[in-house]
Amino acid sequence: MSLWSWLCNLASKIPTSAIGAITGPAKELSGAAKDITSVRRDLVETQIAKKKLEEYESQVQRANFDDVKEYDPKTRHIIAAGRYEIRDILGRGGFGTVYFATDLRTGRQVVIKRLAKGGEPLALLNESTVLRRLSHANIVALLDVIEEEGATELVMEYVEGRTLDQIIREHSPSELMPFLLRVLPQIASALDYAHGLRIMHLEVKPANIIVENDGTTKLIDFGIARMITGDRGTFAGTPLYMAPEQWTMAGQDGRTDQYALGLVAYQLLTGRLPFDGHTMAEIGRKVLYEPPPSPLLFSPELGARVEDIMRRVLSKNPAHRFSTCSEFAQALIAGLPQ
Repeated sequence: MSLWSWLCNLASKIPTSAIGAITGPAKELSGAAKDITSVRRDLVETQIAKKKLEEYESQVQRANFDDVKEYDPKTRHIIAAGRYEIRDILGRGGFGTVYFATDLRTGRQVVIKRLAKGGEPLALLNESTVLRRLSHANIVALLDVIEEEGATELVMEYVEGRTLDQIIREHSPSELMPFLLRVLPQIASALDYAHGLRIMHLEVKPANIIVENDGTTKLIDFGIARMITGDRGTFAGTPLYMAPEQWTMAGQDGRTDQYALGLVAYQLLTGRLPFDGHTMAEIGRKVLYEPPPSPLLFSPELGARVEDIMRRVLSKNPAHRFSTCSEFAQALIAGLPQ
């Protein structure tokens, strides 16, 4: 008898009840295994759903600026005051952060300026107070003030263009003349308008001047602006663009801004500033006690008339400067070689 025949004969002798006793538990085990597989699949699906929910919640945060460490516009969307969608970070510094945003009500692009934690809130409040009083084509407009989470944010018009500081770095002095002709009259007009309201900017510099693509120029950042009172001044500003009276905290008025505008013009004419230094003390000493180098040393083609105009606008005595910023701008443009 073969092995196969022997096994078939043995199987035929096993009672049917015994076979049922064996296959019953096997079926139960199989069903239990299927149930475990189903539970495991449901659990995995639940975990996936939970993860997706967490990802969604991380993408949509409302007015929670402090959670933004490294902003990624592809993965994070933040709504400020239920109205402004933050799209990008334009700049970040010791003062705080400037965000690029969209007004969801109007579709307008705006800028939101938010003070850093531990920052001086008076600077932001001062800027909002000043900008509320100003309405000029060459001054950035304040659109809204947000008060939430114990913080204040300024919503301002978005100016598409480049700062004059960027333009100066990207061009040689010989290429800057068209920018001088375009920028100087517009910023002079903005400053004279502010001075007419007895407001000083006190931070006139290329980084605070934006040139739009169509040539329109805007003056920004009124964070340290002050009222013209005739009283003793304050030591505030960017050292390389501060007038002598800012260094000595003497009385300050519109001619203080005019001095800074003169420095901007000097930089556009020559590609450099008249005074520099490795320390604030060195810069201050030069501003207070040394005459500015003639612009003809760096751009001799400018001529003696431009030299006289620049000497006057950069006079250490405010009384010797021009009566207004526009008077200076007109004189300089008229004095340029044809």
